[in-house]
Amino acid sequence: MKKLYKTGDKIVEGGEVFRIFKIEDIKIEGKKQRLIHYKPFFPKSDSPDAVYSIPEKSIKETSIRRPLSKKELKEILDELKKKGKPAVALDINDAKEVLKECEINNIVALIKTLWVEKKAGEDSFTKSRSNVFEAAVDTLYQEFAFVNNITLEKASDKIYAALKASGK
Repeated sequence: MKKLYKTGDKIVEGGEVFRIFKIEDIKIEGKKQRLIHYKPFFPKSDSPDAVYSIPEKSIKETSIRRPLSKKELKEILDELKKKGKPAVALDINDAKEVLKECEINNIVALIKTLWVEKKAGEDSFTKSRSNVFEAAVDTLYQEFAFVNNITLEKASDKIYAALKASGK
């Protein structure tokens, strides 16, 4: 079986960046498999020692992926800077589904749509919509910070600056 990952590799799951710190060979139902152990690259204060593991062959069935490149992230910033209008009213349940899928282009479109609504000061921009917007932005900022070797705060600032530029 081809080895897809090695110790030290970074992966992204649900917008959070992780570092693979250990890979071990184990037997499951008599078959040799590689078990990937990973932990947050940016540890959270409420769970600084969190550790996760997954059989390598199961990764393809999840939303786990490698981090985007600097070029891909620049394209995302450029997309966020473009003026935009929501094409149709966004159903909040659909928006939550987009977040669960973790498909980056759909998340960027969701952020833009909700940003336009937020800036328009629409009465429909409820607390629930605001929470979904913040969660969508959160799926990007860790990856921006990691790939660009900047702090989480600077990454968040870059994303918001791009969104603010879209309103000019």
